[in-house]
Amino acid sequence: MRRIAIVTVLLVVGGACGGSPSTDQDSGADPTTASTAAPTATAATPATTTTEPPDTTVSSEDGDLTLRIPAAEDASNISIRVLPAEEYPPVLAGAAQNPGTVLYSLEPAGTTFSEPARITRRIPVENFANIPANGVPLIALLVTSDNGASFEQLPGAQVIRDGDDFLVRGEISHFSTVVSIYELQYAVIDTYQLGDELETEIGTPIIADVSFFTDDGTPLMRPKEITPSGWTRADEITFDVSGSSLGVVCGDLGTFKVGLRYDVTLPAGDDADADAPGFHTSPTLTESDEPVGFRYKISLPANCFDPDTAATGRSANGTVGTDHPGGQVFVDDYKGGRSAGWGYFTLSPWVTWSEPKVGLINDSNGNGMVDSTDMLHPATLATEEDGGFGFVAPLYSYGDYFLYMFDGANFNGTTTDATTVREGLLGYQNMFSGPGRFAASMGLLGTDGIPFVHRVGSGEGSTDVEGELLVFISPSILDF
Repeated sequence: MRRIAIVTVLLVVGGACGGSPSTDQDSGADPTTASTAAPTATAATPATTTTEPPDTTVSSEDGDLTLRIPAAEDASNISIRVLPAEEYPPVLAGAAQNPGTVLYSLEPAGTTFSEPARITRRIPVENFANIPANGVPLIALLVTSDNGASFEQLPGAQVIRDGDDFLVRGEISHFSTVVSIYELQYAVIDTYQLGDELETEIGTPIIADVSFFTDDGTPLMRPKEITPSGWTRADEITFDVSGSSLGVVCGDLGTFKVGLRYDVTLPAGDDADADAPGFHTSPTLTESDEPVGFRYKISLPANCFDPDTAATGRSANGTVGTDHPGGQVFVDDYKGGRSAGWGYFTLSPWVTWSEPKVGLINDSNGNGMVDSTDMLHPATLATEEDGGFGFVAPLYSYGDYFLYMFDGANFNGTTTDATTVREGLLGYQNMFSGPGRFAASMGLLGTDGIPFVHRVGSGEGSTDVEGELLVFISPSILDF
């Protein structure tokens, strides 16, 4: 038996009216897309104007339902009343038992318009306890038809995240009962930063993608077709679309508001796979298996930092080797260890680290990944050598090691003891005094996006490395 999750029911009383769907899909929702020109006037201009009057917006008594009425229509007598439970229509009377359910009546009854109106319901985010800060619920908008005998999907359906509220929006072409139904699924706008802010350095894209989940957090398969797009008023922000991924690229320093939007067509009814997002419950009312076009959007601040303070996107080229007593000696200073890792590197020409430091991380479990429980060894100051820098790092045992690098000038203090990666990074975080963000202040030497591993055994040798510095500090490491 299917369960219909009616989070909001909107009752609209009146006669049916016709009209074609509105082409204004984002009106009032995307302030970042608007442009304004200053008016001009000349002495020869007659005292007339071709400026159309603005649309009229009518709000409900509780302020949570708005109806935008086309400017050409008479909206002087329109009002929206919150209905008491005893006035719920019989087919929806059970909705009175659902917490947070609200029904509305648009009055006076019998009002008709030549063009459809835009209806918007604001629902507080606390009504969706399981949805994360960068998530948007999948909500269906239905309207009664055939004199209330059946329901149909409202055109222009979209859900917009506006801070701590969700705006559920559709185009209504005739007055009747309107129902919004939470489909017990939600989409999450994923970035590498995972949160309600986007942070990156100039020239390095923030890659945003989308994942879908059920209300209990179970992952769902991705829809076959997803069309992403972005919007902003800032000339300093550009967007790069590749498949279903959306890149947000900073061109200057500062904090800018950006919007991320995804358009999908989702299956409905019996055609909806239980393991994929789709309209599973609303077809119980609509009796339709037609796919549903759906749009969801989220606005976030994008913080753009100076790349000189971060490891992001820096090329790194050089040589790494190991020596120890009894083997081939490359350097004489073991820095207190029984042997030493050593190396020479050049970085991107525009990088100006005043105190370059290099440290080692022992891949304790040998999985080729930096884990919170791996052993982090203190970094040592590198020295300038032929346009690059050289380093010597103490070694105390055989094993696989990662190399991490950063500018010591951005930290107020030093570390002296080896510790776990988690504890070591928390220590570095407390010492961080740089102008950028701590999460991009340290780079892990990598090749093709994969951490480089320096293997230390009984033999000797050196390896040429051509790669980049990867940002390896992540919430999963610090929150382990």
